[in-house]
Order: sequence, then structure tokens, then C-alpha cells
Amino acid sequence: AVDPTSVFELYPVSPNPFSSFVNISYCLPHDGNVRIIVYDIVGREVFALADQFLTSGVHSVLWDGRNTAGQRIESGIYFCIVEIDGCSRAQRITLLCQ
Repeated sequence: AVDPTSVFELYPVSPNPFSSFVNISYCLPHDGNVRIIVYDIVGREVFALADQFLTSGVHSVLWDGRNTAGQRIESGIYFCIVEIDGCSRAQRITLLCQ
């Protein structure tokens, strides 16, 4: 059986807190379908950053603090969930609007 704690690594998001862009980086030990979703503090989906097949290695994606409709969202705490093969990792992200 595969140890779910060793499936992939999600690096600390940076900068955090952020005001314009935040970088979300992760390392995949093997090829697989990756989903990256940003949720608000109550668990509502804000933006889907990725849902695609990727090869093994280090990947990163930028999020500009906008929702699915392209609108800038309010300052607050959000959660980025990265999932591959049913295993997920989360990072807390703080958005500070200027």
C-alpha cells in the first residue's frame, strides 16, 4: 500500500499574507491528475486553479485573489487544497486587500 503521507509535498505558499499574487508550489513524485481549489473560511469554493494531468516534479501556480467570476475578493483567510490520487494537502492563505 502507498503511504498517503508520502504521495506529494505542498510547499509553504508565498508571500503569505499577500495582496496581489500568491505562489503555490508542490512536488509530485509521479504523474497524476492534480486539483487545486481555493476555499473561503466557511468552505465555499472560491476559485479552481487547476484540474489537470501533470507529470512528476515541482510545479507552481499563481493566484491573484480573484474568484471564478474574475472579481477581486475581500481580505480574509482562505484555504488552498491541492489533491492528487485522493490525497490532499492544505495551506492557509491570508489575503490583505489594499
